[in-house]
Amino acid sequence: MKEQGYTSWQTEARCGISARRDLHGGDWVTGNTTVTTTLLIEAESEEVVKDIAPDFTKLMKVPMRGVIVTAKSKEYDFVSRFFAPEIGLFEDPVTGSAHCCLGPFWRKRLGKEKFNAYQLSERGGRLKVQVAGERVLISGKAVTIIEGNLLY
Repeated sequence: MKEQGYTSWQTEARCGISARRDLHGGDWVTGNTTVTTTLLIEAESEEVVKDIAPDFTKLMKVPMRGVIVTAKSKEYDFVSRFFAPEIGLFEDPVTGSAHCCLGPFWRKRLGKEKFNAYQLSERGGRLKVQVAGERVLISGKAVTIIEGNLLY
């Protein structure tokens, strides 16, 4: 089990992008949209998150780093997916930075600070997320794919 801490940021609306119109034609989002450098979309159900098939041509036109889609879950506290085609990543399998946003977001909705989460990518991944003051702690199973030293 590896754990990493990140500084959390507020998830407040900062621009008027319509997730319904600009990303998927309007059939899948009934919840809220929130923007920082990442668009955060709350979908109506876990099934909606699982079944999303983004139009990456439209998604590449969204002027931000990526898009997180999330929903309450039956088995977990919440599920999510993360898309960032503008930076060359159509879908990230498990995204620590997205969960730094999702922890504070779900804390406001569920009134708790510790979460069991699942990222519904093809590979998928379970995470434990804890909002601890100004930090978000993330833990789960991880595999090291590269090691190195930075020389300066």
